[in-house]
Amino acid sequence: MSLAPAFASAESAGPPAPAYEQIVQGPDTPAAVVRELPDIQFAPGSTRLTDTALTQIDYFTYYNIIAVPTVSVRITGFADERGSAAANQALAGRRAEAVADYMSTKGIPRDRMVTLGAEGDPGGADSRSVDILAE
Repeated sequence: MSLAPAFASAESAGPPAPAYEQIVQGPDTPAAVVRELPDIQFAPGSTRLTDTALTQIDYFTYYNIIAVPTVSVRITGFADERGSAAANQALAGRRAEAVADYMSTKGIPRDRMVTLGAEGDPGGADSRSVDILAE
């Protein structure tokens, strides 16, 4: 029996997205490895996760969060400039919540996750996205 969670349709979604890793150390904190999965994309105005996004989140969750139960997760949503600033921030927050809801179905407790709706537009393809940071 495998301990790995059931993954979304990996055959159709292609290989998992790379997780970017960096060492972070503050003046009063020990060094920590931070892993980030950027740019989980959404259609304009949508909070629906694509099959590709689900597969990327599955792999990232299993190898970077479930495998390391001491990490916390910060999920930041973004929206493009198509609506008002208030509507975009609300949409960005709903996108982050959609990812957190999905990750909770994979066994990540909600108390390990913080969701944020970013103010402003990072521009380009990143505008309709969510970044996941495990630290």
